[in-house]
Amino acid sequence: MTHNFFGRTIRGILQGDSMPKDFLPQLLDRHHKGQFPIEKLERHYPLDQTNEAIADTKSGTTIKPVPLTGA
Repeated sequence: MTHNFFGRTIRGILQGDSMPKDFLPQLLDRHHKGQFPIEKLERHYPLDQTNEAIADTKSGTTIKPVPLTGA
């Protein structure tokens, strides 16, 4: 999807050019082989630590903050 705003173009990208039916099984296979350590990319935060999660994301301490719910 492309939109023009005052001569500027904004484009949305979802998973780049990957084909999910091919890409996701490849990621899972690499994870199982130890080649894609997703646990190093994400960190879980209780909901009361939302500000810390945001700060860690901005500083690069974590790549993907995951909120923990009480469910």
